[in-house]
Amino acid sequence: VLERDHPEASAGLAQVLELDGERAAALAHYRRALAVNPDLGEALLAGALLAEASSPDTALAWLERLVAQQPAPYPHVRAHNASARLWLARGELRQARARVEAVLAYNPEQAEARALLAEIERVGG
Repeated sequence: VLERDHPEASAGLAQVLELDGERAAALAHYRRALAVNPDLGEALLAGALLAEASSPDTALAWLERLVAQQPAPYPHVRAHNASARLWLARGELRQARARVEAVLAYNPEQAEARALLAEIERVGG
């Protein structure tokens, strides 16, 4: 039985649902996990990634919370890169660059961040 107030269990179930392609159910369980523990990092990331297509503003808010929890010099690479993608999609090149540069300062060879930086530079940032 899933404990209603156990955020890690809700986030784990959400991950399983996400893998099964049940995005709506997964997002509901991520939200439940976040309601109990608003700082649950992996739920923030996964929920944001799920919400990215349907609600970019919500996704960006969740990602920025996770970015704030794990800033440089040891950034949460996936959260920083996902945030950079959303900032870039909005045309907010300064914010996108800041997220990517934090990742590259930590790991100059990080392929996704390097590709994002090239895209930022290509569009004029």
